[in-house]
Amino acid sequence: MMNTTDKDTAKNAARKAAKLAMDDGEQRMASKFKTSWDVVLNFLIMSFCFSANHGTVSALIAVASSVQSKHESGANTSTLYFCYTFSSMFLANLFITKLGSKWTICLGLSLYVLYSASFLAAYYMGNSARWAVGLIATSISGFGAGGLWTAQTAFFSSSAKHYAALTGCEISRANSIFATIFVSFYLGFEILLKILTSLVQLKEHAVTVFTIFAIISASSALCCILFVRPVASVSNTPLTKDIIVSKVSAALRVYGTDKRITLMAPYNMLFGFASAFINQYANAEILPVNNVGWYAATLVASGFTFSSLFGIMTKYWHIPKAVPMVLGAVAFGAFSVIFWNLTNEEIEARKWLLVLMYIGFGIGRGAWEGIMKAVFADFFGREEYSTAAFANIPLQNGIAGAVGFLMFSQVSDARTLGQYLIFAVAVVGIAGYLAATYIHTSEGMEQPHSVVAKDSSVETTSFDGPHVSADESVALLGGADNDTESV
Repeated sequence: MMNTTDKDTAKNAARKAAKLAMDDGEQRMASKFKTSWDVVLNFLIMSFCFSANHGTVSALIAVASSVQSKHESGANTSTLYFCYTFSSMFLANLFITKLGSKWTICLGLSLYVLYSASFLAAYYMGNSARWAVGLIATSISGFGAGGLWTAQTAFFSSSAKHYAALTGCEISRANSIFATIFVSFYLGFEILLKILTSLVQLKEHAVTVFTIFAIISASSALCCILFVRPVASVSNTPLTKDIIVSKVSAALRVYGTDKRITLMAPYNMLFGFASAFINQYANAEILPVNNVGWYAATLVASGFTFSSLFGIMTKYWHIPKAVPMVLGAVAFGAFSVIFWNLTNEEIEARKWLLVLMYIGFGIGRGAWEGIMKAVFADFFGREEYSTAAFANIPLQNGIAGAVGFLMFSQVSDARTLGQYLIFAVAVVGIAGYLAATYIHTSEGMEQPHSVVAKDSSVETTSFDGPHVSADESVALLGGADNDTESV
């Protein structure tokens, strides 16, 4: 056991290491936080505001196809996905550079208010006006929120460093503490607000639900503006073309240099297609409107449970990551197979099967949100182009989600298209992952090597988030840099 002197020495060393890890902007803000509680309270407020605001968006995406026509909901959600993906790739660096993490979060939350409020506004409008309001709101919200998750990971990382510098704990320990705080708020609000749509009886009291959500969204954005303090000062980096295009150009450049990126694409896109199908088709065509929230919340709880279980399995039981990776894709495939042999009426009549379907979908979500990102960390975490590799997670998934929502809302037989598309992508996704794993192990790619030169402008807003272990990032990066996984 360490004596008092050794503990003090270790704490002083940890404080020094945390201060050295801070960039100039973080060091300039360090004096603003006098105690560790100041840092924790500030992060608690940010997590509360972020999660409450984002929870309204996730809940409304889940019920959109049930309260709007399929063409309207599909067009709106697809637009949100397209604009968000485009903005996250082209504008996130710009937002962070010029606004800093706090104000980029505030911008994203404030513009998300438009999405939440559009449901209430559209309720009182005619068909043409509804379409116009929906498309304008989703476009602005998507573009404005493009830097939201990048800013959240930057805010997270800076807060953990401030906390470590004040307490003398290791940065990795601080990361774990703040990951627990954020995930508790994030998942709690996502589940609570989805359940709320069922508790208030959305079908009969849509105006009440939409009003509550608009108030929550607006008040949480305002609370973030008024009460959250910046954790790093704004960079003085001059605005250049590279700040805007560096992330997407680096993400695309990797395809020509690392086959693993291409091979992992089907697995990454699987979740985007599956999420679009369950939200756009299954929730609307199978579930009664007032029950969508219950099943959507079940899916979220299942995803969190299995994501945590998969982390335990790989870390403590030493089960290869291939097991939960394959299981996750099989779960998505099994979800689609149910539609092969049963009609919608037969599925709805079997309540036990519905519960199992949404729990099973949660298994797939848990694998994608946790283990899949840990696999990316294993494959690319030590590469010099790791940032570019991680940028492909929201790029691939976001495009698949946007295309999926558009397809499933426009084609005449979305059921047939969805069931066979998801099954096919699941099969190809498993094969691609196994092939990428084979290349990773057989060609000695565990060791870092340089293929694409590092781009310092990309590194400033790395998609791999704070420097946490793969298991810690499972919790933190469940929503990493991409709203499109919210089901």
